[in-house]
Amino acid sequence: MAFSTLFITKAFSLYFLVVGLSMLINSKAFSKRFACLIESESCLLIVAILTLILGIILILFHNIWQGGWNIFISILCWLTFIKGAIRMLFPQFDALWKNVFTKTSSIVLAGFFCLLLGVITGYVGFHV
Repeated sequence: MAFSTLFITKAFSLYFLVVGLSMLINSKAFSKRFACLIESESCLLIVAILTLILGIILILFHNIWQGGWNIFISILCWLTFIKGAIRMLFPQFDALWKNVFTKTSSIVLAGFFCLLLGVITGYVGFHV
């Protein structure tokens, strides 16, 4: 596995584990914070800019389309870039998520999904 793949796999693992646990442990607080974030245009702009920058760095650092795991990590990198680009180009897109992520049940479901991704990427990244 390439160094960049291993590095980004570990980074995604830690990110998904922390976010997933946060969503599960503090689902009500997470829901409130998301609702406040959605209401702030300036915060959404900052999040969009940071997500876009992170996505650009990730795809420039890792754009490997050979081998199974390399492709999975490249897809995650491109999804980060696409998410940032959509947030910049179509800011109204964030408002669509308000109805989803202000419900505690949706937060818990997303938390389990993030936790699952964190465990899978952690297993691959830290046990290779």
